[in-house]
Parts: sequence; structure tokens; C-alpha cells
Amino acid sequence: MPSKLSCFNTKCLVLMSFIYTASVQAAEIYIDNFVGKWQVQSVHIDTQRTSRSSVSVEDPMLIGRTLTFTHEKIAGKYLSDPGCERPVLIPQSETSLNKLLALTTGQEGRVDLAKDYLLEEQGNSSVIPFLINCSSGIVGPSVENTGNWLAMLDKHTMLINWDDNSLLKLQKVLPGTPVEPSFNCQDAENITAKTICKSFDLAAWDRSVAAAYEIVEFQIKNIGVDVTESLSALNKEQREWLAERNQCKDDRRCIEGKMVARVSNLMAQAN
Repeated sequence: MPSKLSCFNTKCLVLMSFIYTASVQAAEIYIDNFVGKWQVQSVHIDTQRTSRSSVSVEDPMLIGRTLTFTHEKIAGKYLSDPGCERPVLIPQSETSLNKLLALTTGQEGRVDLAKDYLLEEQGNSSVIPFLINCSSGIVGPSVENTGNWLAMLDKHTMLINWDDNSLLKLQKVLPGTPVEPSFNCQDAENITAKTICKSFDLAAWDRSVAAAYEIVEFQIKNIGVDVTESLSALNKEQREWLAERNQCKDDRRCIEGKMVARVSNLMAQAN
């Protein structure tokens, strides 16, 4: 049965230490439901907030990244590193999606937070949140008075709270999920492109590079100053980077490092 404890802030989380041991065996059952690899499909922020969020809804550093759930650990190299050791998932009372978001943000007077977060799900839909307790480490958010929680939206879709009151929607990576970079793998000619086409994670980073490039390109076009010159410089920079990336040959670690650095560099230009 779900716990009656509704606990979404630091003060309440102190109480969880007293129920940790008793919850371990029951939580093992729930962890089974989440074991596997989950990929971030979308990022959601409160569109009605007046201050600028530190998280972007189109952030290529977040979209495409993965969390892997096992009984021993919840971790993701770019989302949660070193991760959550010996995770315990503590089920809470069933509530509405709007109520969950209100408890998380501390804005219980808001009418339809699910809509304000641009979630496809209806705010009155029922969810069972699971508090994430780690024997050491953390999943996220990193620097807030909010507990870690996740909620299943359907069998293969998970919602998890993140930094600055943002939300990540993750999709379970099922066996046979296709590898889809930003380019057509049938047209891949060099060994680096072919290596990317063999890796789910490298393909995701390739899409992130393409997305970050498009963000910078869009901003250049909309600023309207020295557009032709700036676009030409961006294109030249990208060609030079591709040549550098291709020097990695089939070294996956090298390829990943180049792509991560490129996304970071492009987003620094965008900001």
C-alpha cells in the first residue's frame, strides 16, 4: 500500500530517515518496475514564472540524456554522477498531477500547473509519486529544498522533478529501439559517422549537436545584425569541428567527448 507520508521538502525528508530501513523490502518491489534505461524526451518549466529559469525547455545538454535504474544504483553520466547508491523508492498516496506539482513548487494556489508546465497530461489525472531515497548521492534536483521524486505517467513514461523546479519527462529505452542520429545512416561514409550509427548514446549526442547548432543559427537570424557574415562564420566553425571529430575514427570515448564539448560551446554562444 502507498505510504501516507506526503513529503516534498527538506524538512519532511528528515523524517524519512526513520522509515528508511522499514521501507527497503517493500521498495524492492517498486524498483523492479523502473529497472532499465530511461531517456529524457522533453524538459518542462513553469511558463508563468516571472524570473528566468536556469533550465531551458530545449536544452540539448538534457534532452537525449539517460538515467539507468538498477537495484544498486540510479545513475546517468550527464544527469546524475556519481548517482544514487542503493536507491529506495517510497510510494506516496495517490494524488492528482496538479497537486503533486503544487506540493513540489509550494504554489498550492495555482489552478492548473500541468497546463502551465505545458504537459500533455491533464492536471486532474491521478499519479502515485515515489520519493527517491539514496544511501548516498542524489538524483536531482541538486541545490533545492525539494525531495527527489518520480511518477509514472504510463507504462513507459516517467516524470521526475529537476533543477529550478523544472521537470524531465523520460521514455523507457526498449529492446530494439532504433539508433537515430541527425543524419541518414545509409549515407554515412566515414568511420566516425558509421560508429555513431552503431551507438544509441552517440546518436543522441549527434542530435544534440544538431539541435544546439539550430538554436545558435536561429538566434543569429533573429538578431538581424551581420546575419550573412555570422552564419558563414558559424558554418565554417561547424565544418572545422566535424573534421576534428572525424579524427576520432571509431574511438567512441573520443567521439562522445568532442560532441559534448561542441554542444557546450554552442550553448555558451546561444546564452
